Amino acid sequence: MGAQFDLISGILLGTMLAINLYAFGFFYLVNKKADQKRKMAPLCIIVTYMLFVLLVWRIEAPKGMELQAFLVLAAVVAPLALLNLSSIRFCSVCGKPWFRHHYLRAPKNCWWCEASLEK
Repeated sequence: MGAQFDLISGILLGTMLAINLYAFGFFYLVNKKADQKRKMAPLCIIVTYMLFVLLVWRIEAPKGMELQAFLVLAAVVAPLALLNLSSIRFCSVCGKPWFRHHYLRAPKNCWWCEASLEK
């Protein structure tokens, strides 16, 4: 890492990693309540992508990153965030997360407990 990786960049990176570790534990290991996961997932996804864009801007701006490049980065990251938001679901029976791997059709049963999935 160069001289551009300063304290604020480290705080952004540490916060992003902490949110992702918390989300992993919350979604996969600890909580079984799908309603709470449905409320928390969009927040974690949006905040993580925002922190990523801020981290890239923080590191690249002193090197001469222009506004156009920042807007291109945001335009590339936004569809990825929307894709993640639309692809994650939680089973109402067991609370486990499941992801769409085929975006044209959704699975009908939970991978974990074989319960019928709702939209």
